[in-house]
Amino acid sequence: MGADGEQLRPPMRIYTGRHDARFEVADKVFLDMRYDALVRTVAVTVVSAPSAPWTFGETVIAPERVFGVGSGKGPADTIDLPAVGPGVTLRCGQMG
Repeated sequence: MGADGEQLRPPMRIYTGRHDARFEVADKVFLDMRYDALVRTVAVTVVSAPSAPWTFGETVIAPERVFGVGSGKGPADTIDLPAVGPGVTLRCGQMG
């Protein structure tokens, strides 16, 4: 409530810092990635898109997994992606 008793609106996000990207990792298999700069996380979903680049007929092969981005000072966070292929892992961290 405001000073005059009026209901205040909920806070709005001014900048989410979110970036979306799609990477083809095999024939019609893609990694959909969302990076959030504010909380330093990456969300990864593996999808099959037989009609790529269109989304018609897409199916989720591996559900979304969220993990933190490493600082580059230690081991980076990795996740296994067996839906893409045997032994495939994704490593996130600072390059350099």
